[in-house]
Amino acid sequence: MFEVTAEDAFDFRSTEYAELFASSAATAFQHPIWLAQLYERLVRQGAATPLIIVVRV
Repeated sequence: MFEVTAEDAFDFRSTEYAELFASSAATAFQHPIWLAQLYERLVRQGAATPLIIVVRV
């Protein structure tokens, strides 16, 4: 069973996300640093409202 939540913030630099990224076939666009900076810049400028869908087992 999966737990699915919608979050307005997520720590893309967390160990949890780093481990997920390292064990996946994700692209550079899912890299922890890229995502963290993307959300920080967009939110700081007021250009977007963050919405992160989190799925955990």
